[in-house]
Amino acid sequence: MQKGVLFNQVQLSWKDKTPLRISYGAHQLVRTLVDDDRETGEYLVPWDGRDRRQLTVTSGSCFYRIGGGNYRSCKKLIVAKYV
Repeated sequence: MQKGVLFNQVQLSWKDKTPLRISYGAHQLVRTLVDDDRETGEYLVPWDGRDRRQLTVTSGSCFYRIGGGNYRSCKKLIVAKYV
């Protein structure tokens, strides 16, 4: 694994538009990693720790949200900088 890169494995059981977003809270979007139609299957989604302006995010807790069809999920993500 590359330093500073998160790989999130996502298993989809539906074919639909499937947004995968990282945010600091309910309304503070950090970055949208996926926002397109996806077939049923397993995907590996990389994130380099940067926001939508290509600035490195600060250490702390974020959330990643995924949804599609009738499915919605939100999980906590800890961002930690290391040297």
